[in-house]
Amino acid sequence: MSNRSRFLIGACHLMLTMPLGAQDSTPAGEQRSSSTDSATWSAGVQAGKLSANEPPVALRSVVGFVAGVPLVFLTVVAVGADPRGMLSFGVSVGTISAAARAGSTTPPTGASEYASSRGPEFERGFQTGYADRLRSRRTKAAVGGAAAGALAGMGFLLWLAANLD
Repeated sequence: MSNRSRFLIGACHLMLTMPLGAQDSTPAGEQRSSSTDSATWSAGVQAGKLSANEPPVALRSVVGFVAGVPLVFLTVVAVGADPRGMLSFGVSVGTISAAARAGSTTPPTGASEYASSRGPEFERGFQTGYADRLRSRRTKAAVGGAAAGALAGMGFLLWLAANLD
């Protein structure tokens, strides 16, 4: 088996074993019964999305940045088919993926109590909206941090190449 095949298998293995976080889903047999329920659910989704803007996600950007800086160096090494470089590359990618996915998406207690006081349909919509928006914010933060880190790493690599005398 070639080194590149090993790398792809290792990278896929790392991606598949990353924690997926809390997966909120509606039970299979549950359906909205009327347009009032649908409007209530939609209002809950909107309230959940607004509420999900409060939790901080800056630390995920920092983790993405730290994992993204060596990514440029490791990409150069991984292209050379060095097994250690490929493993390190996979760890960096896995770290960025984990920073985006890890953590619970359940709303805080106060927000959950507010949603449950408005009825079960509103509460389900609230939880769905909250989870979707929070996952989106976490992913954008981790990937944005990784992109900034990769650019910083590329700048450092170019600086090193220019100053090799």
